[in-house]
Amino acid sequence: MLKRNSLEYSYSWGDPEKSDDILGNYLKIKDDFLLPNIKEKVVLELGCLDGKWSQYILPNAKEAILVDLNKSIIPLLDKRLKNKNYIFYETKGFELEGIANNSVDFIFSMDTLVRVKKKFIKKYFIEFERIMNSNGKLVVHLPCNKSKVSRDRGFTNLSEQEIMSILKGIGFKNILLDYNTIVHGVLVLANV
Repeated sequence: MLKRNSLEYSYSWGDPEKSDDILGNYLKIKDDFLLPNIKEKVVLELGCLDGKWSQYILPNAKEAILVDLNKSIIPLLDKRLKNKNYIFYETKGFELEGIANNSVDFIFSMDTLVRVKKKFIKKYFIEFERIMNSNGKLVVHLPCNKSKVSRDRGFTNLSEQEIMSILKGIGFKNILLDYNTIVHGVLVLANV
């Protein structure tokens, strides 16, 4: 368990090595949704925290852009990620302005946007569309009021209709909402 400013981080948000985690099949997320899509790609992970997912991204991606709210987590990342070959981007919580247009092949975010205001979730998706190249894909976990666990945990009250409206309005295609892999929201799979 890692500590930062008296906060403890562990796998309370799911273990990427378990198919039977209390929150869902995190092994499937890693093996089916993440790893097959990142080989020799430029990957952006939104909400990297201590590198729980980053540790799988770095050895496989061409380049990894790890995004979080505060640079103070870099020592946690460096401790976990023996390969320090990554770019860290400190976001304000709604933007990716320092990331170039059409520069990212794959965007990944798990357990990060669950309590973010709807207007900021929409801003992130606008940014995702801007930074993704023409073959870009994303896998993003969102809160959804269709999920009892999402409602019970007080996550942002976001409906399936609102999610689809945001994605289609921005121009995302081939949108799949996966409610089966996790129990605390929805996995959004899409491309531009």
